[in-house]
Amino acid sequence: MEIQSKYFGAIDIQQETIIEMIQPIYGFETLKRFTLISDQEIGTDLLWFQSLDQAEICFMVANPNAFVKDLKIELNNDDINSVEAKELDDIDVLSIVSLGETFELSTLNLKSPILLNSKNNKGAQVILNQDLPFRANLV
Repeated sequence: MEIQSKYFGAIDIQQETIIEMIQPIYGFETLKRFTLISDQEIGTDLLWFQSLDQAEICFMVANPNAFVKDLKIELNNDDINSVEAKELDDIDVLSIVSLGETFELSTLNLKSPILLNSKNNKGAQVILNQDLPFRANLV
């Protein structure tokens, strides 16, 4: 299916790449459907989380373990159940990136990651019960 994206214009995506947000992104409660878009120019650890409900909404997200050394994210049963996962290994954790004026000034939200169930494409933004920052340095 063809979608409109903020940074890439019209692109084709597969139906199976649509992520349904069971718990929406805070502040964007009306947006329920997203897809991940990779961009070869920024590498594999950074992705675009493109809304399918509102083309102008797109977040940069990152694998937090690629940027924060020795990070151990602890998910409780409520977190796991939020994306209807049967196993912890089915869950991918992504952090929203807040872009600064330079890449060095950009931050990761470690406290409220997006959880994605790779088996059923359900997603949820959760607030972790860990002492993690909302703004951790990306570099």
